[in-house]
Amino acid sequence: MAYDDERTKLSRIPVQYVKITLPECASTFSDGVSCHATVLNKCYQTYPTCKDRTHWNPNSTHSYGFVSNDAPLPFRTGERPYVKSVSHLPQQIKNEVTVKQRVTVDLYDEPDNDVVTEGYAWLMTEDGKIIITEDDTAIAAEGILVESSVPSYFKKLFARHQDWYNRQIEIYEGFYVATNLSIDNFKRKFIGKIKGVEVNGNNVKIEAVDYLQNLADIQYPPPTQDVTLKKMYDPSLSPWKIKVNNPQNLSTGYIAIGEQIMHLATLSTVTGKGEIDSIGDFLTLAADAGKGAAVQVCKFVTPQSPFDIMTTLLSSWASIPSSSIDTTALANLKSWPGRECYMTQLLSEPKGLDELF
Repeated sequence: MAYDDERTKLSRIPVQYVKITLPECASTFSDGVSCHATVLNKCYQTYPTCKDRTHWNPNSTHSYGFVSNDAPLPFRTGERPYVKSVSHLPQQIKNEVTVKQRVTVDLYDEPDNDVVTEGYAWLMTEDGKIIITEDDTAIAAEGILVESSVPSYFKKLFARHQDWYNRQIEIYEGFYVATNLSIDNFKRKFIGKIKGVEVNGNNVKIEAVDYLQNLADIQYPPPTQDVTLKKMYDPSLSPWKIKVNNPQNLSTGYIAIGEQIMHLATLSTVTGKGEIDSIGDFLTLAADAGKGAAVQVCKFVTPQSPFDIMTTLLSSWASIPSSSIDTTALANLKSWPGRECYMTQLLSEPKGLDELF
Protein backbone atom coordinates (compact mmCIF):
# COMPACT_ATOMS: atom_id res chain seq x y z
CA MET A 1 0.00 0.00 0.00
CA ALA A 2 1.43 3.38 -1.02
CA TYR A 3 0.48 6.72 0.55
CA ASP A 4 -0.23 8.37 -2.81
CA ASP A 5 -2.41 5.44 -3.90
CA GLU A 6 -4.56 5.64 -0.76
CA ARG A 7 -5.03 9.39 -1.17
CA THR A 8 -6.96 8.84 -4.40
CA LYS A 9 -9.54 6.52 -2.82
CA LEU A 10 -12.94 7.88 -1.84
CA SER A 11 -13.25 5.68 1.24
CA ARG A 12 -10.23 6.08 3.47
CA ILE A 13 -9.43 6.70 7.13
CA PRO A 14 -6.70 9.32 7.61
CA VAL A 15 -4.30 8.79 10.50
CA GLN A 16 -1.70 11.11 11.99
CA TYR A 17 1.32 9.59 13.68
CA VAL A 18 3.53 11.59 16.06
CA LYS A 19 6.91 10.15 17.02
CA ILE A 20 8.89 11.67 19.91
CA THR A 21 12.46 10.55 20.56
CA LEU A 22 13.89 11.02 24.07
CA PRO A 23 17.34 10.17 25.48
CA GLU A 24 17.80 7.06 27.58
CA CYS A 25 20.68 5.42 29.37
CA ALA A 26 22.64 2.86 27.36
CA SER A 27 23.79 0.97 30.46
CA THR A 28 22.37 -2.40 31.50
CA PHE A 29 20.70 -2.19 34.88
CA SER A 30 22.77 -3.69 37.73
CA ASP A 31 25.12 -5.66 35.46
CA GLY A 32 28.09 -4.70 37.65
CA VAL A 33 29.98 -3.17 34.72
CA SER A 34 28.00 -0.39 33.04
CA CYS A 35 25.66 0.01 36.03
CA HIS A 36 26.52 -0.72 39.66
CA ALA A 37 23.06 -0.22 41.16
CA THR A 38 22.32 -2.83 43.83
CA VAL A 39 18.68 -2.03 44.58
CA LEU A 40 16.07 -4.53 43.46
CA ASN A 41 13.79 -2.06 41.72
CA LYS A 42 14.72 -1.20 38.17
CA CYS A 43 15.07 2.29 36.81
CA TYR A 44 13.38 3.60 33.66
CA GLN A 45 16.70 4.20 31.86
CA THR A 46 16.19 7.93 32.56
CA TYR A 47 18.20 10.33 34.71
CA PRO A 48 15.46 11.17 37.27
CA THR A 49 14.97 7.44 37.99
CA CYS A 50 18.66 6.46 37.79
CA LYS A 51 19.98 4.46 40.77
CA ASP A 52 23.67 4.84 39.77
CA ARG A 53 24.21 8.34 38.41
CA THR A 54 27.98 7.97 38.41
CA HIS A 55 27.57 5.63 35.44
CA TRP A 56 24.69 7.49 33.76
CA ASN A 57 25.23 7.03 30.01
CA PRO A 58 22.70 8.94 27.86
CA ASN A 59 23.90 7.52 24.55
CA SER A 60 20.72 5.68 23.72
CA THR A 61 17.23 6.83 22.75
CA HIS A 62 13.68 5.57 22.98
CA SER A 63 10.83 6.61 20.68
CA TYR A 64 7.26 7.10 21.83
CA GLY A 65 4.48 6.85 19.24
CA PHE A 66 1.07 8.56 19.30
CA VAL A 67 -1.69 8.32 16.70
CA SER A 68 -5.05 9.92 15.95
CA ASN A 69 -7.63 9.19 18.63
CA ASP A 70 -10.48 9.04 16.10
CA ALA A 71 -9.01 6.21 13.98
CA PRO A 72 -8.13 2.55 14.57
CA LEU A 73 -4.61 1.81 15.78
CA PRO A 74 -2.62 1.56 12.53
CA PHE A 75 0.46 -0.44 13.55
CA ARG A 76 -0.51 -2.13 16.85
CA THR A 77 3.08 -1.94 18.05
CA GLY A 78 2.47 0.05 21.23
CA GLU A 79 1.38 3.38 19.76
CA ARG A 80 -1.19 5.28 21.82
CA PRO A 81 -4.35 6.95 20.43
CA TYR A 82 -3.81 10.34 22.07
CA VAL A 83 -3.41 12.74 19.11
CA LYS A 84 -6.24 15.25 19.04
CA SER A 85 -4.93 17.56 16.31
CA VAL A 86 -1.80 18.75 14.52
CA SER A 87 -1.69 22.42 13.51
CA HIS A 88 0.88 23.80 11.11
CA LEU A 89 1.26 27.44 12.09
CA PRO A 90 1.41 29.97 9.24
CA GLN A 91 4.76 31.56 8.49
CA GLN A 92 5.65 34.84 6.83
CA ILE A 93 7.01 34.04 3.37
CA LYS A 94 10.07 36.04 2.36
CA ASN A 95 11.57 35.76 -1.10
CA GLU A 96 15.17 35.96 0.06
CA VAL A 97 15.08 33.18 2.68
CA THR A 98 13.82 29.64 3.07
CA VAL A 99 10.38 29.32 4.65
CA LYS A 100 10.56 27.85 8.15
CA GLN A 101 7.88 25.79 9.81
CA ARG A 102 6.25 25.63 13.26
CA VAL A 103 3.70 23.10 14.47
CA THR A 104 1.50 22.55 17.50
CA VAL A 105 0.41 19.06 18.54
CA ASP A 106 -2.57 18.70 20.87
CA LEU A 107 -2.89 15.39 22.69
CA TYR A 108 -5.22 13.80 25.22
CA ASP A 109 -3.94 12.45 28.52
CA GLU A 110 -5.60 9.66 30.47
CA PRO A 111 -5.02 7.37 33.48
CA ASP A 112 -2.65 4.64 32.47
CA ASN A 113 -1.28 1.53 34.14
CA ASP A 114 2.03 1.43 32.26
CA VAL A 115 4.13 0.76 35.38
CA VAL A 116 2.94 -2.86 35.28
CA THR A 117 3.02 -3.30 31.51
CA GLU A 118 6.61 -2.01 31.28
CA GLY A 119 7.69 -4.46 33.96
CA TYR A 120 9.17 -1.90 36.35
CA ALA A 121 8.24 -1.68 39.99
CA TRP A 122 8.82 1.93 40.97
CA LEU A 123 8.63 5.49 39.70
CA MET A 124 10.79 7.89 41.69
CA THR A 125 11.50 11.60 41.73
CA GLU A 126 14.97 13.02 41.07
CA ASP A 127 15.79 13.09 44.80
CA GLY A 128 14.79 9.45 45.21
CA LYS A 129 11.29 9.80 46.67
CA ILE A 130 8.74 7.21 45.63
CA ILE A 131 5.77 8.56 43.67
CA ILE A 132 4.05 5.30 42.77
CA THR A 133 4.24 1.91 44.43
CA GLU A 134 4.19 -1.41 42.66
CA ASP A 135 0.39 -1.52 42.66
CA ASP A 136 0.18 2.06 41.33
CA THR A 137 -0.96 3.56 44.63
CA ALA A 138 0.31 7.09 45.18
CA ILE A 139 2.09 7.75 48.47
CA ALA A 140 0.50 10.87 49.95
CA ALA A 141 3.19 11.18 52.65
CA GLU A 142 5.71 12.18 50.00
CA GLY A 143 3.70 15.31 49.20
CA ILE A 144 3.18 14.29 45.58
CA LEU A 145 -0.10 15.61 44.18
CA VAL A 146 -1.84 13.15 41.88
CA GLU A 147 -5.41 13.21 40.59
CA SER A 148 -6.15 9.54 41.13
CA SER A 149 -4.58 6.30 42.34
CA VAL A 150 -3.56 5.66 38.73
CA PRO A 151 -1.74 8.79 37.47
CA SER A 152 -2.02 9.70 33.81
CA TYR A 153 0.34 8.54 31.11
CA PHE A 154 1.95 11.90 30.37
CA LYS A 155 2.33 12.92 34.01
CA LYS A 156 4.37 9.77 34.62
CA LEU A 157 6.26 10.23 31.36
CA PHE A 158 7.14 13.83 32.30
CA ALA A 159 8.36 12.63 35.72
CA ARG A 160 10.73 10.18 34.06
CA HIS A 161 11.86 12.45 31.21
CA GLN A 162 12.16 15.95 32.59
CA ASP A 163 14.17 17.55 29.78
CA TRP A 164 12.01 17.77 26.64
CA TYR A 165 13.52 20.95 25.21
CA ASN A 166 15.13 20.46 21.80
CA ARG A 167 14.17 16.77 21.63
CA GLN A 168 13.28 15.41 18.20
CA ILE A 169 9.68 15.14 17.05
CA GLU A 170 8.38 13.72 13.75
CA ILE A 171 4.90 13.93 12.28
CA TYR A 172 3.61 11.46 9.67
CA GLU A 173 0.38 11.20 7.76
CA GLY A 174 -1.16 8.06 6.30
CA PHE A 175 -4.33 6.03 5.92
CA TYR A 176 -5.58 3.06 7.88
CA VAL A 177 -5.88 -0.35 6.23
CA ALA A 178 -6.74 -3.61 7.94
CA THR A 179 -3.54 -5.52 7.11
CA ASN A 180 0.16 -5.06 6.36
CA LEU A 181 0.35 -1.46 7.53
CA SER A 182 3.73 -0.09 8.63
CA ILE A 183 5.38 3.28 9.08
CA ASP A 184 6.82 2.86 5.58
CA ASN A 185 3.28 3.40 4.24
CA PHE A 186 3.10 6.81 5.88
CA LYS A 187 4.63 10.06 4.62
CA ARG A 188 6.66 12.26 6.92
CA LYS A 189 5.33 15.82 6.94
CA PHE A 190 7.50 17.36 9.62
CA ILE A 191 10.70 16.78 11.59
CA GLY A 192 12.07 19.21 14.10
CA LYS A 193 12.72 20.08 17.73
CA ILE A 194 10.37 20.47 20.70
CA LYS A 195 10.39 24.01 22.10
CA GLY A 196 7.60 23.88 24.65
CA VAL A 197 5.26 21.50 26.47
CA GLU A 198 2.10 22.63 28.28
CA VAL A 199 -0.11 20.44 30.46
CA ASN A 200 -3.64 21.61 31.24
CA GLY A 201 -5.74 19.00 33.01
CA ASN A 202 -6.04 16.04 30.67
CA ASN A 203 -4.73 17.97 27.68
CA VAL A 204 -1.14 18.26 26.51
CA LYS A 205 0.14 20.80 23.99
CA ILE A 206 3.55 20.40 22.32
CA GLU A 207 5.08 23.23 20.29
CA ALA A 208 7.89 22.48 17.86
CA VAL A 209 9.94 24.13 15.13
CA ASP A 210 11.65 22.58 12.14
CA TYR A 211 15.41 22.17 11.91
CA LEU A 212 15.92 25.42 9.96
CA GLN A 213 14.01 27.43 12.57
CA ASN A 214 16.06 25.67 15.26
CA LEU A 215 19.36 26.92 13.80
CA ALA A 216 18.89 30.17 15.73
CA ASP A 217 19.17 28.22 19.00
CA ILE A 218 22.47 26.54 18.11
CA GLN A 219 25.71 28.44 18.65
CA TYR A 220 28.88 27.54 16.79
CA PRO A 221 31.56 27.25 17.85
CA PRO A 222 29.92 26.33 21.16
CA PRO A 223 30.69 28.73 24.03
CA THR A 224 33.78 27.56 25.90
CA GLN A 225 32.57 27.13 29.45
CA ASP A 226 34.49 28.57 32.42
CA VAL A 227 37.97 28.61 30.84
CA THR A 228 40.01 31.64 31.92
CA LEU A 229 43.66 32.59 31.62
CA LYS A 230 45.60 31.83 34.78
CA LYS A 231 48.98 32.95 33.54
CA MET A 232 50.62 33.97 30.26
CA TYR A 233 54.35 33.63 30.26
CA ASP A 234 56.72 36.13 28.63
CA PRO A 235 55.50 36.44 25.01
CA SER A 236 59.07 37.27 23.94
CA LEU A 237 60.03 33.65 24.58
CA SER A 238 59.34 30.88 22.10
CA PRO A 239 57.35 28.72 22.26
CA TRP A 240 54.89 30.91 24.13
CA LYS A 241 53.29 29.27 27.13
CA ILE A 242 50.01 29.75 28.94
CA LYS A 243 48.20 28.25 31.90
CA VAL A 244 44.41 28.14 32.15
CA ASN A 245 41.71 27.21 34.62
CA ASN A 246 39.35 24.32 33.78
CA PRO A 247 41.52 22.95 30.94
CA GLN A 248 39.15 19.98 30.52
CA ASN A 249 36.80 22.35 28.67
CA LEU A 250 39.49 23.46 26.22
CA SER A 251 41.03 21.78 23.16
CA THR A 252 44.03 22.40 20.96
CA GLY A 253 43.72 24.51 17.83
CA TYR A 254 42.91 28.18 17.33
CA ILE A 255 41.78 30.00 20.46
CA ALA A 256 40.78 33.58 21.21
CA ILE A 257 41.96 35.43 24.29
CA GLY A 258 40.55 38.91 24.33
CA GLU A 259 40.99 40.40 20.86
CA GLN A 260 43.86 38.21 19.78
CA ILE A 261 43.88 34.85 18.02
CA MET A 262 46.57 32.27 18.73
CA HIS A 263 47.18 28.62 17.96
CA LEU A 264 47.31 26.24 20.91
CA ALA A 265 49.65 23.40 19.93
CA THR A 266 49.68 21.35 23.15
CA LEU A 267 47.60 21.30 26.32
CA SER A 268 47.65 19.30 29.55
CA THR A 269 44.14 18.77 30.84
CA VAL A 270 45.68 17.98 34.24
CA THR A 271 47.97 20.98 34.86
CA GLY A 272 46.29 23.43 32.48
CA LYS A 273 49.63 24.30 30.87
CA GLY A 274 49.86 24.67 27.10
CA GLU A 275 52.22 25.79 24.36
CA ILE A 276 51.39 28.37 21.70
CA ASP A 277 53.16 27.97 18.36
CA SER A 278 51.77 31.16 16.79
CA ILE A 279 50.31 34.34 18.20
CA GLY A 280 48.55 37.34 16.68
CA ASP A 281 47.07 35.19 13.92
CA PHE A 282 44.53 36.43 11.37
CA LEU A 283 45.82 40.02 11.59
CA THR A 284 45.00 40.31 15.30
CA LEU A 285 47.28 42.20 17.67
CA ALA A 286 49.60 40.06 19.77
CA ALA A 287 49.40 41.32 23.35
CA ASP A 288 49.99 40.12 26.89
CA ALA A 289 46.48 39.22 28.08
CA GLY A 290 45.66 39.74 31.72
CA LYS A 291 44.88 37.12 34.32
CA GLY A 292 41.25 36.05 34.27
CA ALA A 293 40.74 36.78 30.56
CA ALA A 294 38.17 34.48 28.95
CA VAL A 295 39.45 31.81 26.57
CA GLN A 296 37.27 30.76 23.62
CA VAL A 297 37.83 27.85 21.24
CA CYS A 298 37.71 29.02 17.60
CA LYS A 299 36.71 27.13 14.48
CA PHE A 300 38.76 27.54 11.33
CA VAL A 301 36.87 26.61 8.17
CA THR A 302 39.47 25.47 5.66
CA PRO A 303 39.13 26.68 2.02
CA GLN A 304 36.36 24.64 0.39
CA SER A 305 33.20 24.89 -1.65
CA PRO A 306 30.36 26.81 0.07
CA PHE A 307 28.11 23.86 -0.70
CA ASP A 308 30.43 21.55 1.25
CA ILE A 309 30.40 24.06 4.11
CA MET A 310 26.60 24.09 4.04
CA THR A 311 26.50 20.29 4.18
CA THR A 312 28.85 20.29 7.18
CA LEU A 313 26.83 23.02 8.90
CA LEU A 314 23.58 21.09 8.56
CA SER A 315 24.82 17.56 9.23
CA SER A 316 27.63 18.08 11.75
CA TRP A 317 27.18 21.44 13.45
CA ALA A 318 23.36 21.34 13.56
CA SER A 319 23.14 17.51 13.90
CA ILE A 320 20.34 17.26 11.35
CA PRO A 321 19.73 13.63 10.30
CA SER A 322 21.22 12.79 6.91
CA SER A 323 17.79 11.59 5.75
CA SER A 324 16.55 15.19 6.05
CA ILE A 325 19.34 16.73 3.96
CA ASP A 326 19.22 16.60 0.17
CA THR A 327 22.94 16.04 -0.36
CA THR A 328 22.34 15.16 -4.02
CA ALA A 329 20.87 18.61 -4.69
CA LEU A 330 23.80 20.29 -2.94
CA ALA A 331 26.26 18.19 -4.98
CA ASN A 332 24.49 19.17 -8.21
CA LEU A 333 24.66 22.85 -7.28
CA LYS A 334 28.33 22.48 -6.47
CA SER A 335 29.08 20.90 -9.87
CA TRP A 336 27.24 23.61 -11.85
CA PRO A 337 29.64 25.50 -14.15
CA GLY A 338 30.82 28.79 -12.69
CA ARG A 339 30.41 27.73 -9.07
CA GLU A 340 33.95 26.51 -8.45
CA CYS A 341 34.66 29.18 -5.81
CA TYR A 342 36.15 28.40 -2.41
CA MET A 343 35.48 30.07 0.91
CA THR A 344 37.26 30.15 4.25
CA GLN A 345 36.60 31.84 7.57
CA LEU A 346 37.71 31.87 11.19
CA LEU A 347 34.85 31.79 13.69
CA SER A 348 36.32 33.37 16.81
CA GLU A 349 33.13 33.72 18.85
CA PRO A 350 29.85 31.80 19.15
CA LYS A 351 27.27 32.71 16.53
CA GLY A 352 23.79 31.39 15.82
CA LEU A 353 23.83 28.94 12.95
CA ASP A 354 21.01 30.90 11.34
CA GLU A 355 23.53 33.76 10.85
CA LEU A 356 26.04 31.41 9.24
CA PHE A 357 23.48 29.54 7.11
